Amino acid sequence: MSNRAPIAPSTAPPWAAGARRRSGYYVILAALLALLAGALVFAYLDSLRRAALPVQPALTARVAIRPGTVITQDMVEVRRFPSALLPLGSLERPSQAVGRTAQIPLEAGEVLLASKLQRGEQGGLAHLVPEGQRAMVLPSGWLAGAPPPLAAGDRIDLLALHPQAASVGAGLVLSDVEILGTAGGAEAPERVYLAVTLEQAQAVLQARAGGYHLLLLARPSGP
Repeated sequence: MSNRAPIAPSTAPPWAAGARRRSGYYVILAALLALLAGALVFAYLDSLRRAALPVQPALTARVAIRPGTVITQDMVEVRRFPSALLPLGSLERPSQAVGRTAQIPLEAGEVLLASKLQRGEQGGLAHLVPEGQRAMVLPSGWLAGAPPPLAAGDRIDLLALHPQAASVGAGLVLSDVEILGTAGGAEAPERVYLAVTLEQAQAVLQARAGGYHLLLLARPSGP
C-alpha cells in the first residue's frame, strides 16, 4: 500500500489562470497608451508654442545656386519662419529676386537676402561685359549634349561638327570664352551667358544655321 500523501484539490477558480495569462498583455497595452498620451500632450504643447511665436513669409532657395547664376522662378520658394529668427534684409516675394544674379553661393533652403544678390541698379549683364565685347545667350537646346556645371568666371571652348561631314572632324568655333552667368539651375543650366566679340557671335550663329552640332567644353581653372 502506498504511503504518499493525497494531493489536495485546487481551490483556484477556473478564470484565475486565464487572467494571469492575460496580465502581460494588459501591461503592454497600458505602456502603449501612456506613450500615445505623452505624444499627444507634446504635440499640443508644441502647437501652443508655435502659435505664440509671430511668423512671417521669407523667400528661400529651392536648390543650391552658384555665384553668377541669374535667379529664376523655379529656383525659389516662399516659406514661413518665426519673425525673430529672420535676418535683416530677408526677401519675402519671388519678384524681389527673379532676374537678379547671385553674388555668393546659396544653399538649398537658405533665406535670400538683398545683400546676396546684385542690386537693382546693377541688374542685367551689361556691367559684367568686358569692354569691346557683347553678352550672348547660348541656349542649352543648341548643344549636342547637356553643358557641364558652370559659374560666372568659368571659361569654355565651343566645338562644331556637321553630321554630314563627320569624317572631316570637329572645328573650334569659340576658344577661351568667359562665362558671365547661367540661368535655369547651376547643375544643368538652360541658358549660358557668354562674353564674346561680334565676330565670335556671328561664328556661333552661322554654325547653328548650318546645322552643325555644337559641344560646349569647360576649360580647367588656372593658367
